[in-house]
Amino acid sequence: MSRAARSTIWASSTAMVAALAATLAACSIPRSEFRASLDAGAGSDDPSGVPGIVVSAQAIEINEGATTDFTVALAFQPTAAVHVTLTSTNPTSLPVTPESLDFSTTNWQTPQTVTVTAPVDSNNMSESATISVVSAPIPTATVTAMVVDSTQINSYGWPAPPAFTGSFAMLQGQVIAYKVNAPTSTLDLMGVFVPTASGDFRMALYDDNGNTPGALISAAQFLRRSLVNGANIVDIADVPLTTGSYWIALRIGSPTTLSAGDAGQTGVRCTRELNINSLDDAWPVNFGTADCANTNLFNFWITTYHQ
Repeated sequence: MSRAARSTIWASSTAMVAALAATLAACSIPRSEFRASLDAGAGSDDPSGVPGIVVSAQAIEINEGATTDFTVALAFQPTAAVHVTLTSTNPTSLPVTPESLDFSTTNWQTPQTVTVTAPVDSNNMSESATISVVSAPIPTATVTAMVVDSTQINSYGWPAPPAFTGSFAMLQGQVIAYKVNAPTSTLDLMGVFVPTASGDFRMALYDDNGNTPGALISAAQFLRRSLVNGANIVDIADVPLTTGSYWIALRIGSPTTLSAGDAGQTGVRCTRELNINSLDDAWPVNFGTADCANTNLFNFWITTYHQ
């Protein structure tokens, strides 16, 4: 190839490169505009001027009976006041306070504290919830919360289904109480096992007064309830118990057969000397005079919980 031909090709290539460079320069984004574009993609700003919500944690764990905090702020300065609301998908097990926050053009980047609480309950489930931080049209921020539940649930008494092999014919109006021991805890439920049910019943818990039933501690949260064959479990007004002896009391509305232990399954049982003929009558504040003896057990029990 001649020198003249090579010169012509070189000149043509140089012109093409220059033209391409000019085209790219015309289409490129200035450095400052490119930086702003990245920031908008990260949620701190966007071309419409909508601020982002910044939370200090995306997930938190809370021990039952305790609280945990996280903070909320805005990602960039708004042009007007911003009102933020907070909601929990499980407000009973994981309520949130406060329920709203307000940010201004001056405090927008100052973190505000939100508290999530895990109230003590009678189950041993590790509940969870999603906390939503909302202020339309800002994209919603969320925090996942989970309870670390250390609840211990125990029963005290003689819940031995399919029940004891013996039987006892309990009469209408009788009030029978069995002595049990329980540790420091919270009373939750009471139960009785009846092989062949008849009529209604009521249950209560009395304290111990010198090895006899004493003062009323708590009664089932109903006036009366129908007995069913098998286990009958009832809700009791929750009260704190300290380590010691207690008396589980039962009343029935019509004659009923209770399952009873044999000669080797005995405990202290007291029968109130005065019957209470109507189940609609309130439990006595004090159990009253009773005949007590070490005799065959019935299937009476209480269920408690503690941390």
